[in-house]
Amino acid sequence: MRPLLLAALLCAAAAPAAARGPDCADLLADYRKLPREARRPVLDRIVQDERLGLSCLEDFLDAARAGDPKVDYEAVLAAVSALDTKAAAKLLYREVRTTDRPPRVAARHLAAMGKRGLPFLAKLARRKKFAMTRSPDELPVHPHFYAPPQAAAAAQAVSLVRDREAAPELLALAAHERLSVPALRALGRMGAAGAEERALMLWSGPDGSAESKAAALGYLLSIDRERYAPLLARALSDFAAEVQRCRDDGSPLPRELRPLLVEVLRLGGDPAIVEPFSALLRSPAWRAAAPGEPARDEAALAALALGLTRSSAAREPLLELQGDESRFPPLGDLADFFAAEHPQWPRVLSQGAAEKTGAPPVLPASAVAAAALAELGPASAAPAAATPAPPEPRP
Repeated sequence: MRPLLLAALLCAAAAPAAARGPDCADLLADYRKLPREARRPVLDRIVQDERLGLSCLEDFLDAARAGDPKVDYEAVLAAVSALDTKAAAKLLYREVRTTDRPPRVAARHLAAMGKRGLPFLAKLARRKKFAMTRSPDELPVHPHFYAPPQAAAAAQAVSLVRDREAAPELLALAAHERLSVPALRALGRMGAAGAEERALMLWSGPDGSAESKAAALGYLLSIDRERYAPLLARALSDFAAEVQRCRDDGSPLPRELRPLLVEVLRLGGDPAIVEPFSALLRSPAWRAAAPGEPARDEAALAALALGLTRSSAAREPLLELQGDESRFPPLGDLADFFAAEHPQWPRVLSQGAAEKTGAPPVLPASAVAAAALAELGPASAAPAAATPAPPEPRP
């Protein structure tokens, strides 16, 4: 009697799982048959059905990992993120750690989970690996720790967190040396005060990197532009002076200027940049050093930022760039930012396009100018913003 009762109980316990299996298998088969534009409702149904949920999406993710061309990897990750459970966040965490694909893709969807996903991103971002390599001074070995690609992707994804409930955790991360830049960017985007002291320390510190100083400035301007406008004026004055120096002596543009351009772009442009950024576009400092080489991408960043100012004064330099035949390297480091904040921009900005078989992708100047001009709108519709006065020279 007891063996029969035990068998009955085991069959009853296994019934739901057995029912779930065929349902998911049928859904996956149906999903493969549908055209791309009709597949999203299948994933939405799984997200809304508690009986299917994460276990079914894991089957879809396994199929995508195996290279099934009919299963959209990013769409499945977005569905996992939409579940908004701790188990879903753990799955995305494991995906960032183990995927053979670029880890930034899964990290971006983990960031979309906001407060629930942030602890996993922070854990990934702190990962380090140990290596023994030859050192420049010809010592036999040079032991050091380095951040693996998964850690770098997670750190960058922190800047994409938009959940205001995650602000306290982001404020704590802003004090972390390695995560201060993405944490400040996330806090600035949501307008969360509380990290001004940390930002001012980074801005004024003599040993801070150009990236950390620019991120600190961007955060402060997001919190109170009027109060911190003098800091922007000082930064733009230094920027204009470097551009003029490069024009005068024919030297290349210093790499230290790029973080400021990136941060202004992340801010959505600013009226004060019109004159110095236009001067950069009209300067030879960004042009290719030799025929066939790509031009400096600082000009592409300046052009996009000018478009976001919505200022009519930015139109003329952008029209000049539209007729230019220069080629930039793609802005791949901003791909996730573009996807999150400017989905209307063409993918060529971050991915580029190969002009010849086997050639590396490039970003035509005309494509950059077209995207920037689209932000300005038609000439008749552009707001007649006054050209701002040049920033005060730094004492």
